[in-house]
Amino acid sequence: MIERAFRWILVIAALFLFGCSEEQPVATHVGLPDPESTGAKLVKDYCSHCHAPPSPASHVAKEWPNIMARMNDRRAMLALKVYTDDERIIMLDYLQKNSGQP
Repeated sequence: MIERAFRWILVIAALFLFGCSEEQPVATHVGLPDPESTGAKLVKDYCSHCHAPPSPASHVAKEWPNIMARMNDRRAMLALKVYTDDERIIMLDYLQKNSGQP
């Protein structure tokens, strides 16, 4: 019984530690506005390492800067490539323009 519980703990720990890595297949998501734009492509590339790319309308425009900063911090903690200032500006512009709310 203890051995079985220990195995489950190891499985859960492995999923937690390796659940978000560069080697994972990129999640696919349809429905982003202007999907061929540079902003949409960057959002897909960066966000899909850990979750489906968010709809820009899921947050109001003024929330996106903090969300992006938090996500970039998480990427750094997971040793994933963080986005550059230029990429941040492009993604933020894309997310805010397509948020549909001020």
